[in-house]
Formats: sequence, structure tokens, C-alpha cells
Amino acid sequence: MISVLWKIYSGIIMVLTLLLFYPVYFILLNNDKTLKAGFKFIRFHAGLILTLIGVIPRIKYKGELPEGGFIICPNHTSYLDILILYRAFPMYFIFIGKRELETDRFFNIFFKRMNILVNRDSAMDGMRALNKSGEEMRKGSSVVIFPEGTIPDHAPDLMPFKNGPFKLAIKEQLPIVPVSFINVYKLLQIGAFLRRRGKPGVAHVTVNEPVLTEGMKADEFLNLRDKVAGIIDSTIKAHYADRR
Repeated sequence: MISVLWKIYSGIIMVLTLLLFYPVYFILLNNDKTLKAGFKFIRFHAGLILTLIGVIPRIKYKGELPEGGFIICPNHTSYLDILILYRAFPMYFIFIGKRELETDRFFNIFFKRMNILVNRDSAMDGMRALNKSGEEMRKGSSVVIFPEGTIPDHAPDLMPFKNGPFKLAIKEQLPIVPVSFINVYKLLQIGAFLRRRGKPGVAHVTVNEPVLTEGMKADEFLNLRDKVAGIIDSTIKAHYADRR
């Protein structure tokens, strides 16, 4: 019962703050010249929501973040992941999101100009989204791509990674920063509203050292994919091993 009440409260906080700040987003996110100011405001808004619902990010950085554009490559465990990423990375970045968000009255404003939408069932649309991501990174922006493509039912165990992010990283010769969401799934699980877990608490996240791709050939994307997956997975397992 407490879990359900917390999830209802969190949903109310999300909706009320979005309604309150919507005029600001309407101004900042409808003009290419003010997108970076809009990004800073989203970071503030994400931090406010996390504070009000009692989720405290504990972010560990294993190395310095690269300068210029790069791919942020996290495992996906919870809807909270997106809010936490805005707190973990201070530099401007965009998301690749599912096309369905385009018709969402609350969230479509974030995808009109700033982020990239993709139809997951269309290989052609997926290629277009990756090409657009490459353009953005060449301008100095970073791009978040969840390589699993969705939130697995068995998080934090990883689903097979898709190849697109790794082909893109090699094509652009830009770094990948693997991110390990360790226990966020324990705070807000996906699935049935009444049965799945939801509670405030500390969210443990590790931003791993960047994986460089300079000099890598196009046919090495599978090795890169497996290396990044191994880094994310080993960091999660090491966290729990240390607490036995």
C-alpha cells in the first residue's frame, strides 16, 4: 500500500511540476537558439522532482568525461533512469526516444526540436535516427542511446545489446561512456502498478571510464559492443559482491 501511495504521489509531482513549468519549456524548447538554456532548465526540473519524491542519486565517476560529443550508453532499469541522467551529465545531450512520444501531450514538447524520435519497428527510421545522432555529435552534442532498447523485466540483468550505437561510435570515431544503473530498479520497477515496487531511497549509479574508438574499423563493432556490455555488467555485479 505504501508503495502504491508513493507512486501516486510521484506521478502527481511529475504532472504538477510539468504543468507549472510548461510555459518556460514552451519558450525555450521551440527555438533552436535557446535549446541549451532549455537543457539547463530540464536539469533543474529533474533534480527538483528527484528531491521531492525522495530519490537521492549517488553517482560515482570512474574517469573524466570526454570533451565534445560522445555517446552515453546506459543499461535501462527504470523510468527514473532518465531523470538521473540529467543529474549525472552536466553537458548538453539529447535522447533517442520512441516515436510514440510524439503524440504524448505532456512530453512531446521535449521531442519537437531537442531530442530524436525513432520508430523501433523500422530499420530505415532507425538508420535515419543514427545519422541524425551523428550530425548532432559532430556539432559537439552528446547522445544518450539505451542499447537494450527497452527496460527488461529482469533488470538489472542485461538484455542483448543492439548494434546501432556501436556502429555509430566507430563511424564517428567518438567515445562511448558506459553507465551502470545499479539499484534504480529497486526504487521504481516497471510492470503492474499495484504489484511492482516503488519507494524513495538512494540511487546508485556508476559512470564508467570512456571507451575510445579512434582507429577502430567498421567491422569491429561487435567487439566494441561486447566490451561496453561487459563493463556495465561487471560494475553492477561488483557493487553487489562488495556488499555480501
